[in-house]
Amino acid sequence: MKVVELRNLNRKELPLSYRRSFTADAVLTGRNSGSTVQPVEFDLENTAVGTVEIRVRVVGSSNYPVIPLIRELRSHISTLDSRGRLF
Repeated sequence: MKVVELRNLNRKELPLSYRRSFTADAVLTGRNSGSTVQPVEFDLENTAVGTVEIRVRVVGSSNYPVIPLIRELRSHISTLDSRGRLF
């Protein structure tokens, strides 16, 4: 399984400056399953020591095992954040 992109990326407005919350549709591809779309929600929180903590929630049921899916999404989100593509 691989995360191709995050479509319909929307940022939720929060009064906290150190936390950013998003909703999106993750486009996933698998070896035998083809391309599927999975709704997700995720938070990026800047910690006191300067790291970014990423929490991912899968909305609804998934065609993929959840733990590997969350691991792949965290990696993809981390890459997007480091490149400045998350507003």
